[in-house]
Amino acid sequence: EGMLYCVEHLIEGNYIKYNSNSGFVSEVKRLTPQAFSHFSFERSHHQLIIVDIQGVGDLYTDPQMHTVDQKDYGEANLGTRGMALFFSSHVCSSLCKALELTQFDLSQQELEKLKTRQWNACGATTKISDSILPPGKLNFTSQSSSNNLGSVDEVFDELKLSANSKEQWQQQMEEAGVLSDSGAADLGGVLFRNISNSSEFSRVSESECSELGESEDSERWDGEVLSVPGGGRTKRSSSAVLELMKSKDDNIDDSGGAGDMSKPLILGMVHLDLAQYHEVGRFSENREPDLEAAFFHLRKAGDCGVRDALYSLGHIYLQYPHQDFEGLSIEATPENEFMGMEYLVSAATLGHPAAMLEVARAYDMGIGLGKVPPAHHDMDVDNSNSTQQKQQRTQSWKDAAFWYSRALEASLLHEDSPCLPEPRHAVLSRLGELYDEGGCGLEQDFQAAGDFFSQAAEEAMAAMKGKIANRLFMRAEEAWSKLPSDD
Repeated sequence: EGMLYCVEHLIEGNYIKYNSNSGFVSEVKRLTPQAFSHFSFERSHHQLIIVDIQGVGDLYTDPQMHTVDQKDYGEANLGTRGMALFFSSHVCSSLCKALELTQFDLSQQELEKLKTRQWNACGATTKISDSILPPGKLNFTSQSSSNNLGSVDEVFDELKLSANSKEQWQQQMEEAGVLSDSGAADLGGVLFRNISNSSEFSRVSESECSELGESEDSERWDGEVLSVPGGGRTKRSSSAVLELMKSKDDNIDDSGGAGDMSKPLILGMVHLDLAQYHEVGRFSENREPDLEAAFFHLRKAGDCGVRDALYSLGHIYLQYPHQDFEGLSIEATPENEFMGMEYLVSAATLGHPAAMLEVARAYDMGIGLGKVPPAHHDMDVDNSNSTQQKQQRTQSWKDAAFWYSRALEASLLHEDSPCLPEPRHAVLSRLGELYDEGGCGLEQDFQAAGDFFSQAAEEAMAAMKGKIANRLFMRAEEAWSKLPSDD
């Protein structure tokens, strides 16, 4: 009495778990489940991915969703880390190609392992608490996603497809020039048959079977074609290069543009998670780190505007100590030093306070600015279509003051931003010294110097540093005393 029971119809047939929420892929070579998961990622504009596909044939039940905001859908919603786990074991099939899905960027070594099925993934459902990443790395990416389409429910509504009639389907296929005389559509080597016409499984060419490692007795995709690839619904690519090109061509401000690139591509966040997984050996049986793959995905994350990735790359290229990705290193050369500074400037432009502070120090001391590679010198700067020539960086207190100020502002404005690696009063005090002395492109300004020393003193008082605060108040008075008298 008072009990409510929820039941579902019995699904008769061979029940198979095709993939899990943590990268497992069944040995049953059915094309539809993996393609469907990949499709959900692109069609939702990277806001979610549907995994844990299981059922009889292509009748699925009890799926799991990974969402960017990691809200709802239980503890098995692993967010972008779950998306990374899916793509760690996914090589696009002929069905993915037919749906015009793009291959997620993987290193050559990763692709070779996948083609020979030499990867390690758990078939059981993984929960947030089951992650093998150290606790400190679970929230490595501090940026929130951009380009939200609204709530996850709204995104899910975008995924709903209405089945086309046989006539509409045939007309669309004929217009696309892919309908054969037998009434089947030939897309990328796969013959799709409308299920209402034939009970036969669609056929895949032997070359495709060989390429994908699919045996001829594998199950084939036997679902109904619901829409023509590119048939009016927008989707996002799984390729970092194509996404960046699309963002530029369509003026989509995923990376914030040149002025405020504070919003990374979601794709980059997935690559950063993959880099972390490879660094801790998540996909090797003996838990040996795959540093080559980690470096590959870290660079991809940087390309996509993830400021934490850019910050780590800057430290690696500049030979700075770094807690994240400790095993990654690169040869120390002037060119790599220049690239390291490029990465740090990019991270600073994205709003990373610690990167801003390190860029400021480099301009302040004139150390670690790097040497412009010869390739940059050879650019034709008169060609308006070419990239602007890189200028050799030199010591500049004007630039140092700019980045010191930006770091202080960013640490106050963005609560989710990484903390400054040194006390605020120390940064304000150095700004006071720069304006008090002047030089290296910075005009001497005693009023500004006194103001900065005074602010530094107040910050020191708030931090219970009484002696330091007294000295700073004295320096503020000294700076103001140098101002010309009104008389």
